[in-house]
Amino acid sequence: ALRFCREWQLYVAQSRSLRKVFVSVKGIYYQAEVQGVTVTWLVPHKFSQNLPSDVDFRVMLTFLEFYETLLGFVLFKLYHSVGLRYPPKLLTNKDEDGAHLNAIQAVPTGSAMDTEETNESKEKLKPKKKKKKSNQEIESEGKLESLKDALKNIGKAVEEKEESADDQDKDGEEEKQVFAGDEGQAAIQKNHERIEALTNLFKGMRFWLSREVPYEPLEFCITAFGGKILSADSGCDISDASITHHVTDRETVKDRVKSREYIQPQWVFDCVN
Repeated sequence: ALRFCREWQLYVAQSRSLRKVFVSVKGIYYQAEVQGVTVTWLVPHKFSQNLPSDVDFRVMLTFLEFYETLLGFVLFKLYHSVGLRYPPKLLTNKDEDGAHLNAIQAVPTGSAMDTEETNESKEKLKPKKKKKKSNQEIESEGKLESLKDALKNIGKAVEEKEESADDQDKDGEEEKQVFAGDEGQAAIQKNHERIEALTNLFKGMRFWLSREVPYEPLEFCITAFGGKILSADSGCDISDASITHHVTDRETVKDRVKSREYIQPQWVFDCVN
């Protein structure tokens, strides 16, 4: 389940779909716009959980297995819709060090890395021996093909009727849109500019996260809005001159650097909203 959560956050960050963030007592609420659909979910704070003894978790596990399979298919479709390979590449050394989004790498489909991994997976698959088909199997396959042809002809006839009806409706809608004026077009353009500015909110900014701040939600929000996280895992040092923002939750910070801003975690969430 944790793997799917991380892959979902990577997709939202790569597609720049995150829109709102809200921190509450229950946890952190996120809202994203995925293919025109608003998706809201809650990530609870990392506290120790008390498991009730009167709940049969074996029944719950059956539902978990079902939704894990369903979510795998959904993520596969979403990743390919933005030109990314699924599943993303797992960087084992960073994952063992406790990294979150930095431990998985989005691989574009058709890239050199994607073709290499595809060829490796093909080599691992051993060719299976083909069994000779019996006469009954050949006859059943012939009947199935004839049935498929008949169903296709029926489907084409139904589609032609529906297309003719849709064409009449579209003609009326197009006339309304042509004479709608420039107000609708201006509103669409304004909304597009607002989303573009929001998705590039932290573009060009480099953040250093201190140990006492919540790393995973801050990494997710900063990455989703175009920022970059610098840490010891990425081979950087706290004295790096390219750091523009230092996220800390301490009252006093020693050895301040004048070229960077020292901010609290809430500043990042407030900027998003």
